[in-house]
Amino acid sequence: MKKQLIISGLFILAGCTSLFAASLVWDSSTNYTDGTICPVQGYRLYWGQNSGIYTMTQDVGMVLTTSIPVVSNRTYFAVTVYDTSGNESVFSTELIFDGWVSLPPVLSSLSYAFKTGKMSMSWSTPTVNTDGSLISTTGATLAGYTIGYGKISGVYTSFTNLAANLTSAAITIPTNSGPWYFAINASNVNGFVSAYSQEKSSGTSLPNKPGNFRKIP
Repeated sequence: MKKQLIISGLFILAGCTSLFAASLVWDSSTNYTDGTICPVQGYRLYWGQNSGIYTMTQDVGMVLTTSIPVVSNRTYFAVTVYDTSGNESVFSTELIFDGWVSLPPVLSSLSYAFKTGKMSMSWSTPTVNTDGSLISTTGATLAGYTIGYGKISGVYTSFTNLAANLTSAAITIPTNSGPWYFAINASNVNGFVSAYSQEKSSGTSLPNKPGNFRKIP
């Protein structure tokens, strides 16, 4: 069975870009998902103007930081790692740079558990928007959550909407149907939606994703 790479321990510090470039940094990846050592060959940065649709990519080699020119007010970034055999991890948690709109944060403190055709998820209620303002005092209160899931990593074809007061859910999938991929986002009453959380698979995983992907202050 081919080992899969993962990027773990990812924390997002979203904010405004400069007029010319977004400076990004992430943690090194050293292991496969089964815990064995991964011979890392390099990292690839992806970005675009729509969430999950990356029209630009740059191989940055073994560095753990880079700066990318930004030509649009809102730009979405993700990073992957690949090993010496060319196996590439799934995308890291998506990082949004937005100079004007205050978005709900990417959900963190997520817990996943998969057993007998059911993926159980739990999370902490977010309290701070991407611009640092408190969700409880800005008027942009949470409207709810959406769990996206599908058969292809990063491509979600089924969705479950949840109320804002919930912090857990369970999704049932067909048994013996191979791996499914899950992630969750948050939306506020103004109609703005966060990027999806870090993805979790119900099946076999990839190489460890670079962690702590963030903007350099």
